[in-house]
This record gives sequence, C-alpha cells and structure tokens, in this order.
Amino acid sequence: MGVYIDLSNGMNYAYSQPEYQNVLESVVNKLAAIKGISFYGLSAGKISEPLNMDHKQLYNYLMNKGSYSNIGAPIEGALSEIVRKGQPALLMTDFEEYQGNRIQKAAFAKQYFISWLQSGYTITFFKWDFTEGTKSKHMYLAVFDDGAERLLSMVQTAIAVTKVPVESYTLGGRGFNFPITVINKDARQGLNFHNDNGVDSATGVLEGGGAEDYICYPRSVATASGEGMYLPLNNMIGAQLAEYYPLGVNWADAVPSINSLKNAKIVKDDEEQLKYPNLHMLDSLYVNFKAQNGYEITSVEARVFDMQPGMDRLQAMMDTTPNPTPEQIYEAVDAASAPELTQVFVASMQDSQDPPGFSELMLDFHGKFTGKADAQFNPSHLLCVNYVISEAQPIIDYNLEQFFGSTNNPSLLNSVKETLTDAGCSPEGRVLFSFYFKSAE
Repeated sequence: MGVYIDLSNGMNYAYSQPEYQNVLESVVNKLAAIKGISFYGLSAGKISEPLNMDHKQLYNYLMNKGSYSNIGAPIEGALSEIVRKGQPALLMTDFEEYQGNRIQKAAFAKQYFISWLQSGYTITFFKWDFTEGTKSKHMYLAVFDDGAERLLSMVQTAIAVTKVPVESYTLGGRGFNFPITVINKDARQGLNFHNDNGVDSATGVLEGGGAEDYICYPRSVATASGEGMYLPLNNMIGAQLAEYYPLGVNWADAVPSINSLKNAKIVKDDEEQLKYPNLHMLDSLYVNFKAQNGYEITSVEARVFDMQPGMDRLQAMMDTTPNPTPEQIYEAVDAASAPELTQVFVASMQDSQDPPGFSELMLDFHGKFTGKADAQFNPSHLLCVNYVISEAQPIIDYNLEQFFGSTNNPSLLNSVKETLTDAGCSPEGRVLFSFYFKSAE
C-alpha cells in the first residue's frame, strides 16, 4: 500500500484547525510502521522516494508545518503511479494540479478514476472544507482500495476515533462489492418459503445438512480454535456469492404448489382468515445499494442459464482425467456457453426497513412458466439464476457538486462526472448473487 501526501504550502491551511490536525495525526499513527505501507511526499513537481523514517520521525515530519513549504504537488503523477502499481493507496490533497503557476482546470483525474473502477476497485473520498486566504477549498483523503477494503477500514477507523465530522463519498463501479446479508439464522435453510413450523411445503428443498442438500457457499465458517476474523452467520463473504437448492419435487409440481400457497387460507386460533400474498420462490436476500454514492440502482432482473451441458462435459472429462487442474475444470464447464433460458424466473426488489437502508430482492416464477418440458427447457437440468443489476442511473445532483465542486477549479467535479457517465464504470449488468437449482425429476 502507498500513502501519498501533498506537501505543498497550501496544506498548512487545510490542517490549520485543531480538529483536522487531529485527523492527520490519527491517520499517520494508524498507518505508520506497518509492513507493506510506504509513505511518499508530493512537492515541487516530484514524488519523493519512500520516506524511510521510523514511526516517531515520520510523525514529527508530517506534523511539522515546515514540511509543507513547497509548491506544485504532482497530483496527476501520483494518480498515474497509483493506477500503474494497482495497489491500495491513500492520496491526501486538495486535488489542485499546477502547471507553472496556473491551476489546471481540465478533468485530468478522469482517466485514472475510470481505470481504477474498471479494474473492479473503489475510491472513497473523505472531505472537509478550509479557507486559504479568501478562497474556499476542500481537503480530500482519497482511498483507492481493492475489494478487500483493508486500507479503507484503517482510514475509516483513524477518522472515527477523532470524532471529527468528516464527510465521505464512495465511488464504486461495476465491480463494487455491495454489502449483502440475510435474515434467517439457520445455516441449513435457504431463502425458500417456510411455513410457521419451518417446513418448506412448496418445493421441499433438501435441508438436512448433507453433501447433497442445500448449501450456502459464502456463509461465514468458524474454526474450533477461534482463528481468523469473526463474522456473524448472516454475513455473506467470499468470491462465490451463490447457493445451491436441490428441490424435493419436480418443477411441474413446484409451480402450482407455490401458486396455491399464495391463495391458500390459513385458519389461526382466532379463526382469522389469512393468506400468503407476499410468498416468493426466494426472498429475504438484502443488498445495500446505498453503500456507494454514484449510482441509483432502480431495477434488478433474473437471468437464467442451463448449466447441464457444462456439467456433462465436466463429467466426461473427469471420467478420463483422474486429477483435473482448475483450468481444465473451468474449460470443461465453460459457463460462458451455457444456453440462456427465458420465461422461467423474474426478479424484483423493494426497500427494506429491517435492515434499514437495504433493498430486499425476491425471485418468482415467470407468469408463463409451467415447469413442464418444452423446446428450450429441460426440467431435469441444473439451472443457474443470477440476480443482475438491470438499471442504474448516475447521480449527478446538488450533493455531488457540493462535495466535489469549487468556484475556482471544476477539475475534480468534472472528473467524477465523467467517471460516473462512463459506460465501462456503470454497475448495470453486475451479477449480485447466483442460485443453482436441481429438481427431483
């Protein structure tokens, strides 16, 4: 990881108030003397060699006003190096790029922001306002992080302990890892319907915990020794966000069973007639689309694929190759060639109050799906269903202009606008979660 610090004299104004000195102090203390983190100074058009100092020396150097005495911090040079290295980095600057004595007002950061987001990474900006003479400016701590967000977590913690109200903005593209959680606590049960007794009377998903039963691949797994990071059971982690549902019935029985439950009348002790009007094939998967600030996610869809041809190729390969390599397995499955099926499932979403700020995703049968075999659908095949973001609109509004705008320099604001409107950064088409289904037929 790298920490790039603007050492131009204007930074003395950015840190002039005690609370922002505290932020600088906390960030330095958090990141200094950590193996793998290097500090670099930006001034006089150059990026320094790594500041080879111990914790005390580095702290004293960066807390000394005299260290911020030059001009012309190479902001674009730092951005170029961050993107070239492809490693998490923190850039502390007001994003003013000079050429000679003139501030550059072109959207020069655009290409670096776009490149970083298209690599599947994120940029989180922390901001406070300051005044340099008569000019109102913004100071930014820009965290360029990968999917693990280790550097971001450290910077967030460093700021949080100061209790200074610092604003933040997360710029996430197509690869942004939206936080995902579930409500049910039973690790052996999925998101399929269960009645008041905890029984799936509609699709009979096998839930005994055995090798052939339902499995949630990304669910947190603890170790008996307590090693590793603790995560609650309802957290979803890992690269493969997917679940497997082996149905205990065939599709032709599952469809009418689900539909009849939606209309069934259940008699309670008080004789009140109740129904299951909100019954879905799957529900209770919650996604926090607001964890990033750049896009409003307005719609999701279900994309369905027949994985059986790939499974058949895999079986044939394994019959002749006892110890296949991962590359051979991927080549045999070749998910990219799986036929796409239409009119099987549809997806929907709705805002949730619990957990707040999240959206609940639901999966239902397509209105024309009967579960019976036809020219496209074979009910005995393994199906893959992806929740996919289908509509996402860039949020270019007053709040964006307040966060990144400057009366003297539109460079950063326009760089962010250009990034948000770049087609390669849009989260449309992003697969959020995958479900695999195999019926009893």
